[in-house]
Amino acid sequence: MEVSLARTALRLGLEALKAKPGQIILIPDFCCDVVLHPLNELRLQTMTYDVDYNLSPNWDSLYKLDTSNVFGIIMIHYFGQPQDIKKFQKFC
Repeated sequence: MEVSLARTALRLGLEALKAKPGQIILIPDFCCDVVLHPLNELRLQTMTYDVDYNLSPNWDSLYKLDTSNVFGIIMIHYFGQPQDIKKFQKFC
């Protein structure tokens, strides 16, 4: 299936993964509000995590969060600069 908007792809992906209302998605504290649209439509809760001056996650603060009801984490490659995917995978 082809979609023209990333927010549509995000929603379809979350639906395919069977995200349930009330589950938590971790999002960086610096992101476009459009990211919230599919999360709100699916009635998911959000919890923000801090990013540092390099726009990388503050891993110390991430590991301190209560992740008992966390369904997923959103990773943003700011301005085309890749995040450390292996670190995100390890966190998950």
